[in-house]
Amino acid sequence: MDLALTGKRALVTGSTRGIGEGIAELLAREGAAVVVQGRNDSAGRRVQQEIEAAGGRAAVAIVFTVRYALLFNCFRQLWVRRSRVVACD
Repeated sequence: MDLALTGKRALVTGSTRGIGEGIAELLAREGAAVVVQGRNDSAGRRVQQEIEAAGGRAAVAIVFTVRYALLFNCFRQLWVRRSRVVACD
């Protein structure tokens, strides 16, 4: 499948396990730089490492809230500041 995602960024919420993890991995295989988001730091780093081991690009955002403004701020920190991991609460 070619989704033409090379050079694109994808924020996948709930991607530290299950369906979200599968979606993050698929988007990374298709060329997107993926932000793995969830509430568990070790699970987020595991998914990040698996994506990178397969040749993809990933960062982790650990967020303990459903406030969209905070989620947006985390996303901005990851991409504007070129951070690799950020925790927000």
